[in-house]
Amino acid sequence: MLVALAGIAVLLVLERLVAPVLDVVRYRIGRDIDGSLRDELLAAADAQPLLSVLEGEQVQNQISLVGGGLFGTAGSAATAAAGIVGRYLQAALSLAVIAWFSVPLAATVGVIVVAIRRRWHKAFSALADGLLESAGDLRKVTYVAELATTPPAAKEVRIFGLVDWLITRSRGYWVSAVAVPFEVRARLRRSARVELTLLGGSYVLTSVFAARAAARGDLGLGLLAAILQAQFSAAQLIAPTGDDFSTGPGYAALRATGLAVDALAVAGPARHGDAEVPPLVGAIELDGVSFTYPGGHRPVLHDLHLRVERGEALAIVGLNGAGKTTLVKLLCGLYRPTAGVVRVDGVPLDDLDQDAWRRQIAVIFQDFVRYELSAADNIRLVNSEAAVSDPEIRAAADAAGAVGFIDALPQGFDTVLSRQYPGGADLSGGQWQRVALARALLAVRSDATVLVLDEPTANLDVRAEAELFDRFLEWRGTTTSILISHRFSSVRHADRIVVLDEGRVVENGTHDELVALGGRYAELFAAQARRFHDDQTALAGEDTAVDA
Repeated sequence: MLVALAGIAVLLVLERLVAPVLDVVRYRIGRDIDGSLRDELLAAADAQPLLSVLEGEQVQNQISLVGGGLFGTAGSAATAAAGIVGRYLQAALSLAVIAWFSVPLAATVGVIVVAIRRRWHKAFSALADGLLESAGDLRKVTYVAELATTPPAAKEVRIFGLVDWLITRSRGYWVSAVAVPFEVRARLRRSARVELTLLGGSYVLTSVFAARAAARGDLGLGLLAAILQAQFSAAQLIAPTGDDFSTGPGYAALRATGLAVDALAVAGPARHGDAEVPPLVGAIELDGVSFTYPGGHRPVLHDLHLRVERGEALAIVGLNGAGKTTLVKLLCGLYRPTAGVVRVDGVPLDDLDQDAWRRQIAVIFQDFVRYELSAADNIRLVNSEAAVSDPEIRAAADAAGAVGFIDALPQGFDTVLSRQYPGGADLSGGQWQRVALARALLAVRSDATVLVLDEPTANLDVRAEAELFDRFLEWRGTTTSILISHRFSSVRHADRIVVLDEGRVVENGTHDELVALGGRYAELFAAQARRFHDDQTALAGEDTAVDA
């Protein structure tokens, strides 16, 4: 007995020593698996230059599951699987103890346990399929939560009293998303009744035969207790735990990664990353380009012909929805034309190395990103691979009219542009646009040979926008520049102006030529100038009244 007790003591000590180590190993395995899947997904997304593929609904749903959604990741399922393997080993040892008494009874218990476990595994596979189908609802739950808790949307949510509306929507999406897991549990409870009844019967038979053997003296009380305990241990395998329910979502995350990677692997323009595209020496040409967004019914651009010469400052104007931003995305290779071709120095854009081409082009979109970084980093990011000196950053900010308010920040150019960080500060919409413009002006002095400004000054008044565009034209040197605006008066000093209307070029010429033409440009230019004049007159009248 002393030897047995000593052995038990040693096993208990080993268990206490090994358990923390196993926990660390399981954690690291799960972390490494999740990290590997994220890296694989990021690499696939980076290798796909077409936004139309990345923006696909199914791809976005699958990406939302890779991080685990609201249930679990592939890494957490892997750590859970380690626990399940341990339970299988425990069940095998328990069946071996029962077999010591009766092999038929052990075999019967083993067959029933395996049958129930197989049913469980099929159910968890069905759970993974269901989660893939309901990924859209899971993504909506996350989105609604972000609307209620993140600063950009929180303002309107509170001002318009949308909290109750968001809660109702969130509940609806949540009920739809969890319908599959709840149905799987209910189905398992219903389907396992026969197996559980048989298993209970086998336990009763084992207990009866073991008790009778013990009563006859053929079985010691110690072995009887061991057999009864073995039955209980084997039964633990058929009772699903949190580890079991983690395998379904984990498998869903694993499959979602594979599906997303396969979808992102759809052929697009070549991306090699190490090729060089010579600086632009000729022209950029759009030849008969048409484009319709995936799932759209009307073309945004229709049979568009446009040529931009090297070193030219071209302005593209038009009302909202004319296709100006879409044209820019096609120039960047982010979308592939539905018809026609985009050429750079006579070479189709699809035939160029996309990474090399994008090193030649710098774009500031109208929905530019407001990076939660320092003011200096927000400007230098236009050329993250090159060393940019502080004087160069300051010169670009000065040209954009941003030095004054940046110097007034708590830490000047080192201030993080977000109030969510210690010592951080936020900017107004107009100030943010001046920072974005400084980023573009820095690109002019860096390696960019083509620069596009897609309405980066929409939050500024007409006079300030015109002043900044003029300042930009002075800075640009020989850079090929494309200025996009819906304000016709702001780009009057560009070398050439193109008017877009419903996806077509309807007018083309200098400011004076288009005004003399008396067409669409002249009409809209006059209307905007008249409105600006009326606004200035009204302001002057208010000032006079105040003085009186």
